[in-house]
Amino acid sequence: MLKPASQLFISHLREILQEPWEKANLGHFLHLSKTPEVTPENLLADKNSIPPSDPLTDACQTIIQQARELSLANTLNGINEIYKEYLRQVTLESQCSLTKSLTENLELVFLYIISDNFPYSQKTWEWISASAKPVALYLLKNDLPQAAAMYLEFLSRSGKLAAKKNLRTGTLQHVFRILELRTGDLNWKELTLKIKNLRQNLES
Repeated sequence: MLKPASQLFISHLREILQEPWEKANLGHFLHLSKTPEVTPENLLADKNSIPPSDPLTDACQTIIQQARELSLANTLNGINEIYKEYLRQVTLESQCSLTKSLTENLELVFLYIISDNFPYSQKTWEWISASAKPVALYLLKNDLPQAAAMYLEFLSRSGKLAAKKNLRTGTLQHVFRILELRTGDLNWKELTLKIKNLRQNLES
């Protein structure tokens, strides 16, 4: 029996995401934005080099393609898979680099889903906002406050853009309030204050 298209999509995305997210050394591949000066030698070395795999970028591009095809289920399920794999992989040592990669790539997905080309912006934004609670709580419960702070800053930036597009931010406001109370219970005063400021400035 053939799998439905949605199941095939999830299987394909999981296969992509199984690769390590930590970026490998570029080797001889010449990335001009990371090269202070180009020489004939590194141009020659680059000729037969290819960039290392980047599963997170590949996964997000796959999700954007689903959004372009107006597949709401695959768009939401795709983001869901990325979040789950992120939580499996994030550690105390990798929390900053991994969360930076996560938020930079999800920002591209977010910018597309709030564009005029996507008719399900509000529904997708509500889903992203609601998902923030379990993701952030997991980071807090597992003593990853730097990851939590970076993730919440991303949500705050996204929330401000969403508000400018007249998307409702009540769900995210509620999530921020819950996280503010939780970090207060943990006596993480600096993070509590940060979340409070993010919440209060969400629509400013």
